[in-house]
Amino acid sequence: LKLLNTALSEGSVKDAVADMAPKHPEYVALRKALLDYRDMAARGGWEPLPKSLKLKPGATHPVVPALRTRLATTHDFKGDAASTSTKYDEGLVEAVKLFQLRHGLAEDGIVAGNTLTALNVPVSKRIQQIQLNMERWRWLPRDLGANHLRVNIPEYRLDIWEGDRIAMTMRTVVGAQDNKTPIFADQMTHIIFSPYWNVPESIAVEETLPAVQADPGYLDRNNLEVVGTSGKVLDPWSLDWTDTDSYRFRQKPGTSNSLGLVKFMFPNQHAVYLHDTPADALFKKPRRALSHGCVRVEQPTKLARYLLRGQERWDDDRIDGAMHAGKEQHVKLETPVPVYLLYMTARASHEDGAVPFREDIYGYDPQHGRAYEQRLASLQRRSAELGDRLQPGASLPGQR
Repeated sequence: LKLLNTALSEGSVKDAVADMAPKHPEYVALRKALLDYRDMAARGGWEPLPKSLKLKPGATHPVVPALRTRLATTHDFKGDAASTSTKYDEGLVEAVKLFQLRHGLAEDGIVAGNTLTALNVPVSKRIQQIQLNMERWRWLPRDLGANHLRVNIPEYRLDIWEGDRIAMTMRTVVGAQDNKTPIFADQMTHIIFSPYWNVPESIAVEETLPAVQADPGYLDRNNLEVVGTSGKVLDPWSLDWTDTDSYRFRQKPGTSNSLGLVKFMFPNQHAVYLHDTPADALFKKPRRALSHGCVRVEQPTKLARYLLRGQERWDDDRIDGAMHAGKEQHVKLETPVPVYLLYMTARASHEDGAVPFREDIYGYDPQHGRAYEQRLASLQRRSAELGDRLQPGASLPGQR
């Protein structure tokens, strides 16, 4: 409230409040989207489709005209919205697939299950979601850095930004509900090729140790070794397994390593980083909250080449060689790269204005929504002191 207090003393509340709005292109796009969705609400929004509906491509069903109208409202269907045809035809199927793409759903054209649930979210909820995600932009620095990485956790996506454009994008796997990927920002400083995987204590105690005790061949089969506190490799069968403070498990470098062939480090209190994975099939799943908290990236080689571009001697051949060397190697980035792990359940492109909504996979939206309402109420209280009151239910700066 420091800025607002200054504005109050200078009598320039409105100007100060307007200046608080973020300048990020995605924030500006969300602001435009908010106006669009408010216009949808003013025109009546949309009616929910039957909860028992299961509509497959090519079918005929009396609900099809309502589905056509519903998708036309959110600009997913570009055809004749007034058509009364009950045939679920190719044009409407493509509109459903576009809707599924925007919502991170399996693009199969079938209207049922999660697709039906997303279609039936009321316009009022979508407006709240857009407003909340605009507020999340306010929690970020005004300057994210000319070149930086963004991981949007609910979208399972990594983007590399150069100025106001995306230079590279790829799918990710993020933390499961019980091992959430944290929301924070840091600086990527180095890359580790052919990494060891030091098994986290929780996994070691709950998963690895019981497996080793039940199956003597488990260590060799999974390329694991036991290391003492000094870092020396130990004979596992000479240990007292109950003394868990005297040893740890680690997985040796190689194609079966849980971290894959490379990891990307931005040292932080959460011990979270980006890394490769041998489980490539997971990237085909629409829902990818499956890790123990770190972020797995779909194209690690491409990411490593990008980050090391321009660094002497680190051409494609050397990078590929380091990834398959079977020996851990640390490479410092000449210029640290800002990394942002974000939680945006609604985004908007400054290019086409479309709004990809995402499932609130960690259940943060209600909690963050309360923080948004508290901030708005605080602004209203402070502005009321000079009679420059924000109207009840007003939008935050930039949301008008």
